[in-house]
Amino acid sequence: MGSSLLSILKRIRIVAIAGLVALFWGGAGTVARSQTEEEFWARSQQLTANHLYLLYEIERAFALYDRDRLSDLRTRLAIQRNRLENFLEVYDPAPEVICDRDAPFLNAPEEDPFAELAFAGAPLEFSQLRVYCALASSYADLEAVSSEFTRRVNQLARIPVLPETAPLDAPSLTLSPLRLEIGLPETYLLSPWQIEALGVPVKPAIEGARPVIPPAILPVGEVAVELQEIRQDLQLAVDLFPPEWQFRTPEQIAETFDRRDYGLFPHEPSLYAEFLNLPNTGIARILTDRVYGDVPDNRLLPTVLDRFPFPALLPPAPETGFVPRLEMQVSDDRFQLLFPIIDYGYIVDIGDIPIEEISLDLEGVNLSPKLREFFLGYHPPTELDNIQEDRQRILLGKLSDFGLEDKVLTVADAEVGRTYLVRSIQYELPDFIVTNRQITHRERRMLAYLLDTPSRDVLVAFRPVDRRDDGSYVLLWRTIAQFNDPEITDLYRYVNYPD
Repeated sequence: MGSSLLSILKRIRIVAIAGLVALFWGGAGTVARSQTEEEFWARSQQLTANHLYLLYEIERAFALYDRDRLSDLRTRLAIQRNRLENFLEVYDPAPEVICDRDAPFLNAPEEDPFAELAFAGAPLEFSQLRVYCALASSYADLEAVSSEFTRRVNQLARIPVLPETAPLDAPSLTLSPLRLEIGLPETYLLSPWQIEALGVPVKPAIEGARPVIPPAILPVGEVAVELQEIRQDLQLAVDLFPPEWQFRTPEQIAETFDRRDYGLFPHEPSLYAEFLNLPNTGIARILTDRVYGDVPDNRLLPTVLDRFPFPALLPPAPETGFVPRLEMQVSDDRFQLLFPIIDYGYIVDIGDIPIEEISLDLEGVNLSPKLREFFLGYHPPTELDNIQEDRQRILLGKLSDFGLEDKVLTVADAEVGRTYLVRSIQYELPDFIVTNRQITHRERRMLAYLLDTPSRDVLVAFRPVDRRDDGSYVLLWRTIAQFNDPEITDLYRYVNYPD
């Protein structure tokens, strides 16, 4: 009985507040009701869309080294606030009253029988009122965001301007670019003629030349929180727009453009559905070295490779989760294998052969007996020095050490309708080995476990099926064989122990 009485009192309170709002909005209601429903949705749609786009650009600008962009956005933010203020005043001179978060107009369900009484004093319908209040709330929150612009501009002023990367005259060597291993982001690529061995310093190609390290710009915590709150309010508004007034958010548009520039078209996997139903197969787009090698404005932001990783050739290993990938790019219309740290492998064009017909023993593939044996019978060494020696020989094309006369390199001319065979040997070394970091006493107690390096040795075939205008390729791939996981038995020799 007590709960029923409370429910009745609550509804009486809703009706009473509705009457007060009706009195308060007496004059403004006449003006507001003169606005047609179409005019309301048109103006609110434009304001909401502009607001979301502005928030999207502000969030990106606060994570980049660009003071001019921030200054421009500060001006646009002031313009947007003026437009919002004009829109809000058309319907009510004090939107903070009706749009209070505890107001019954916002909390009463639309299907509630008392909702009609609750909205009786309001100049807008339920969904319109929610959109109106979302814009009113975002208008108030924008003041806190605008106050952070000056602080951010001053903060960026203390960061030195990045020097331009000096052009280098690269010697003509057919080598795959290596990822810089020590102290830089993993996606930064070395020059193609620099071959790094773990634990051995590399001399720059030109004396005094140093790679440009992009800044690490942390987002402002207060701004991030405010932007997230504003976006949540506006998302409620977006969901309430009628179907004929729906629009795409900037995140949706950015994702579409991102996928168009770097990913597959939605229809492409369905074109090869029969092939993709086979085990250990896939379809992927391999991008150009210009895309993979771009130095980001802020190395804390996700790169293209973070958003569109290289294709995974096998499911994650049950115990370690390690995944071998087809790490490759297109450079000068050639496929070019990439080998971070101590990974290595080789590639060969085997002609116009359907990859689903390639057998585990490579019978019927146009390879010499010695080359077939090199793809099927090569065993990686178990000591790190020997691994790196083999890696250097293959990168430099010194295949006579393996008894080969055939041309096997880490690059191959790219052509649609050809099939390529790749042997790929990959390791996941502990970070303290790669960076030569001194291990902690706790790590030393569990060193045997930490030095158990995940690895994969796979044979994969791929076939380009389309070349895009930007020079990238769409290809089908199939993992032909998985060899025994290679081991490193002397990795303990490269541990930097504490004094």
